[in-house]
Amino acid sequence: MKKHYTVLMLVTLLITLSACGRPDVDKNDAVPELPVETEAAEEQVYIEDSIEDSIEDSIEDFIEDSQEDSIQDAESSSEAESEEEIKEETEWLETDEQWRGRRTRSNSELEVTIERTDRSLVNEDGVTIAIIYYDRPVVSGDTAVAEKITEFFEEEEQNWFTGKKGRLLDYSGDCDSALEFFLELVGEMRAMFGDEHIVEYECPCLYNIESRIMYMDDDILSILQIKEFRTQRGSTNYYGCTFDLHTGELLKLKDLDISADDIKNIFSQDEYLDHFSEMSEDYIVVAHEEEYDMSGQFYVDEKYLYLLDNTEKKYNDGIIYRIDEAGELVTLRYVVEREGNKNRILTWITKDGALW
Repeated sequence: MKKHYTVLMLVTLLITLSACGRPDVDKNDAVPELPVETEAAEEQVYIEDSIEDSIEDSIEDFIEDSQEDSIQDAESSSEAESEEEIKEETEWLETDEQWRGRRTRSNSELEVTIERTDRSLVNEDGVTIAIIYYDRPVVSGDTAVAEKITEFFEEEEQNWFTGKKGRLLDYSGDCDSALEFFLELVGEMRAMFGDEHIVEYECPCLYNIESRIMYMDDDILSILQIKEFRTQRGSTNYYGCTFDLHTGELLKLKDLDISADDIKNIFSQDEYLDHFSEMSEDYIVVAHEEEYDMSGQFYVDEKYLYLLDNTEKKYNDGIIYRIDEAGELVTLRYVVEREGNKNRILTWITKDGALW
């Protein structure tokens, strides 16, 4: 199931002594038959033994308490470390270095950079009402392949801003395009809540494509595109573009020797994903009476193959599935955390395929 990459496994694991008071002895309590010297001597022995016993008991109690505390502290520390290790392996935030690394990449002949075309909507007070942009991968290099891939994304960018139906857009409402529909919703939201709502909650509307260079070598270029559409409600979908850098052609799952039956077998591990059981030989899935072409819905990185599901059969958002070397299915959830006009991706592995 792999041709261009190697899949690796990801694995996760006061000292306080109480003073003993010297007991007071009433001489009137002395036994008459015993000499005074004997009584005093025995009493002295009794007092010394009592003090020694009390000290020994206190020390033993302290040692036992200290040992119990040490064991409890060790167990707590071990549990905390184990939880932290698990968290590190199941949840991670895209670092600034990773963010920069996914905006530019190169091999021996070509360089790829992500260039953003921003057409955000700003009101008269300078407040951003709607964030509208397209991240366009640009391939530099004096080759036909570079030109071909660059032209692919230039055309897609034009379609994004005109709202033309295509790989990223499947709008079929009353408006002329997806973008027109979005702007209509933005107008309704402003009329209903006012721009003050957007300022107070820092929640501008979204119509954008965020691109990430996930992998590049001399053979392939793999890009993840994240589509965000948000007005009063929002959704996130994922799209993959993996190119053969020898031909400039988009790769399909069949080019990685992954058949539709392979995909069905992978998804059959989770009965919740039963909508893939009827996938056709050419990777078409029908959900909500709509057809979804899964043949190119993937990307790769240095370790794994990722399958992208936008059928919205179960949720409004798309889903990313990571496939390990044994063909096991791992569900990932991506959340975009915004810092100014830069997004970072928070990712975590969900339990038993559940997303929430």
